[in-house]
Amino acid sequence: MRLFVATAIATLLALLTACGGGGKDSPRAVAEAAVAAISAGDVEGFVGLMPPASALNGSVDCSSIDKDLVAQLERAKDKYRKRAATKMRGITMTLKAFDGDGSGDKSVTAGETFEGCAVTKDFVLHRSRMLLDVTKDGETEEKDDTWQFIRLDGAWYFVKM
Repeated sequence: MRLFVATAIATLLALLTACGGGGKDSPRAVAEAAVAAISAGDVEGFVGLMPPASALNGSVDCSSIDKDLVAQLERAKDKYRKRAATKMRGITMTLKAFDGDGSGDKSVTAGETFEGCAVTKDFVLHRSRMLLDVTKDGETEEKDDTWQFIRLDGAWYFVKM
């Protein structure tokens, strides 16, 4: 059972490596919305917590390395939608703790290089160590996990778990 829950959560979280739409005012607000979406089986609600392509494109330029972030974003969203619809079914989560040891921000400023791309607009990455209760088939497992968030244009989005 633990392996199934861990695999399901890892799959859900690993798929969220790119972008989507519905920023929040803090990383914690994004995490709470993600937990609620997962618990409700709301795939589109979860995808909507990722940054919109327009914000991502306005913050980094990857043309020098022939990297199409928008295409990567769309592929990640499609892959997530296909897999997450079944993996979310029957899972509920409760956020017990946010920003534990090892959490913090990393500011990335215009003019820097990030993941091979030129940064054209400042943004902030936030890493949060969280404690979650994950319930599947009536069994609850406590999970220590690290999620990442990004602030673009003043709004926070989900990036990766």
